[in-house]
Order: sequence, then C-alpha cells, then structure tokens
Amino acid sequence: MISAQRASSAQSGVLALGLALLMIVFVAMFAALVYVGPHPPPPGTDQDAILQWAEEAIEGFATTRGRLPCPSRTPGGAEDCDAAFAKGWLPVASIEPVAPIARVAPGSHDRSAASVIYVVYRGAGGGDPDLAEAGDAYRPTQDPGYPSIGGRNADLCGKLRATTPPPDGRASVVDPADAAGVTRIAYGIAVAFQGQSVADSALNAGPAPRLESPWRPAEATYRDRVRVQDFDAFAQVMSCGITLASLDTLAVATTWTEDSTAKRKDSIEGSFEIVKIESVIIASEIVDLISSTIDTVASIVTAAQAQGLVVVATAGLPFTLPVLVLAELGVATSISAHAMAIVDTIVTALGLTTEALYSLSYLDLALRAEASRVWHDALPLLAAADAKGSAP
Repeated sequence: MISAQRASSAQSGVLALGLALLMIVFVAMFAALVYVGPHPPPPGTDQDAILQWAEEAIEGFATTRGRLPCPSRTPGGAEDCDAAFAKGWLPVASIEPVAPIARVAPGSHDRSAASVIYVVYRGAGGGDPDLAEAGDAYRPTQDPGYPSIGGRNADLCGKLRATTPPPDGRASVVDPADAAGVTRIAYGIAVAFQGQSVADSALNAGPAPRLESPWRPAEATYRDRVRVQDFDAFAQVMSCGITLASLDTLAVATTWTEDSTAKRKDSIEGSFEIVKIESVIIASEIVDLISSTIDTVASIVTAAQAQGLVVVATAGLPFTLPVLVLAELGVATSISAHAMAIVDTIVTALGLTTEALYSLSYLDLALRAEASRVWHDALPLLAAADAKGSAP
C-alpha cells in the first residue's frame, strides 16, 4: 500500500513537469512573436514597388499604343514627344489611364511614381528607330515587297527586330566596371531612395540619355534603384517572336494566293490556245478526209466503168476465158483496195468525231474555269483589315 508521503511527492512532480511545459510553450510563443511578427520593410522595398508599377505601366502603354511613351518634362506630367527629348520624368499622366492593374499596394505608386526618371531610345529612323514614335515599320523577312500589314505591336516589333543602334547618343546604361562602356537599351527607369526627390547619381539625374547600370552595387553614397529593358528583352516582353513569325507566315500565304491566281490565269489562257490549235488541226484533217472521200468515190466509179468496158471489149476476142479471168482479177483487186479505202475513211471520220468531242469538252472546261470566282488580289483586303483593326 502506497503511503501518503509518496503520493504527495508524485503529485508535486507532475505539477512541476506541467509548469515546465507551460514555461516552454510560453517562451516559444514569445520567440515567434519576436522573430515572425511584423518588421519594417528592408531598404529598397518601396523603390522596387514603384519600379514594378512603372514597368508594368510602360509595357501596358506600349501594348495599347504600339510605341513606348515619351518622357515628361515635369514630374508626373504628360509626355512630350519632341524628337530631341529622350530623358525626363515618367509621364504618369499619360500612361496611368492605360496601365494594367498594378501588383503593388494600393496607392503606393502615387507617392513616388511622379519622381521616376525615365529614358527611352529615340533614333533617327530606319535601322536607328524612334521607339517613342508610332510608324509603319514591319516588313516580313521572306517578302520585301509585302506592305506593312499588321497591328501596331507588329510595327513596334519590326523596329526592335531591325534595330542597328549607332555607337553614341542614344539610350544606354554605363558599365559599372568600365565608365567608357555602354549598353544600348529600349528604355530605362530609375528612382531615388525613398523620401528623396533627387537621385544619388549625377548620371541618373543628368540630362544625357544614360543611366547607371542596374547591377551597380548599393553603397552609402549610392542608393538609387534602376531597371532597364534592352532590345532583345523588350522584344520578348512584347511576344515579338510569335507575332512576327505569324505575320511572316501570313505574308508567305498571301504571296501563294497571288501566285496561284497568276498561274490559274496562265493555265486558262493556255487551255484556250490548245483549243485553238486543236481546232486548226481538226479542220485540216476534215479537209483531208473530204478530199480522200472524193478520191475514193471517183476511183470506185472509174473501176466500175473499167469493168463494164472489159466485159464488152473481151466478148469477141480469142482466148476469151484467160483474158476475162485476168480482167476480173484486176477488177477484184481494185474492189478490195477500194473497200480498204472506204474502211480507212470511216475510221478517220470516227477519229475526227472523237477528237472534235474531246476539244469541245476541253473548251467547256476552260470556259467554266474562266467564269469561276477565286480569292485574288489579297493585299488590298489585308491592308483594309489592318486599317480597321489599328484604328484608335
């Protein structure tokens, strides 16, 4: 039997163990609150959110307008598309109406988006395009003679594909390891450290269309954040590869239509020429048949007359039987030749009839082909569809 003292000791041990477990749970919860609870965002988080919104807004504008926005001369203002103006402020007033829904905290871009520095590639045209100007720039690589068919995005993609940037004077970023080295960009954005209206970098803040490299490391004297899109990266964002490949295929298909129409026309014209030639041949053969028929009839009449003369002339001659036999053999041979001539004439007539029927059928097919309707002259139709689909 367990004594009262031992029972009391057991109860005390259980109580102490329970208190220890409660203490462990309390300490764990406290540690979770300290280390997992809310913390202030790390440096640059707000800058990244602003840049994210700006990047999405610029790409939304490009998708809608078929060009990149021009810079603004005032923070948060509207774009200014003066051809010589390539670097300024992000034109929030122009891009915000067509910007997609931002994936950042509501209103967070309103505090600083107006102070985002923005640079865009503005060239002189051709292989040095102005990406902030809409224009007919798309040409299928397979067919240089094909017109500028396609939406505005295709024209922007055409500029990106045909670009051969000159060495100086265009939008670029500076190599952090080599101040003399630059990389051409389609556009770039930079934002100063939160709470500041002036960028730490004189290059970012200056008027030249250049920005610091996005890979320049942050330090005590440089806290700007930069994002850029070079030509290849921006072409991928705009899905230019798929777009241009599809339109290039359409261009080839259109040329096939035109070529098929031309070949059809040549085929029909050739068919009529064949019918004409065949008609001349048939007419010539008919003349020959008539002439041959007349000759055969004349020969038969002559042979009949000769037979009659033989019978009359040999009646009083000596050796009548041998002479008569020879005469009759000559007449029989003549009749056999005439019979073969008649058969040949009949066969020739049947052949001419078949050939004439064949020519008439061929002529009927050529006339039906000429009267049939096919889709041709497709380029104006596509141009009209392009104008309709590209209307603002």
